[in-house]
Amino acid sequence: DIPANVEVVRGESGVTFPMNNVDGLKQQIAYYINRPEEAAEIGEIAKKRVEEYYSWEAIARKTADLYQELSKTHAKSRYQFESKHVA
Repeated sequence: DIPANVEVVRGESGVTFPMNNVDGLKQQIAYYINRPEEAAEIGEIAKKRVEEYYSWEAIARKTADLYQELSKTHAKSRYQFESKHVA
């Protein structure tokens, strides 16, 4: 259960197991080897999640949104400052 992995793997997009737990990893692998349809389904869900949240396009969109929000906040606070300090 590595925190960064748990963030990426949420709900039905994957599985986690305790860190340094080889038996937990073996159990997960064996489970999906014996259930190929379920493995394929979870793989598709994971792929969609990665494309939606972690693709370069998604990261660029989030970064642009953040810059836009910051510029609005900066412009608003600058206007408020100037209107209070200009005689």
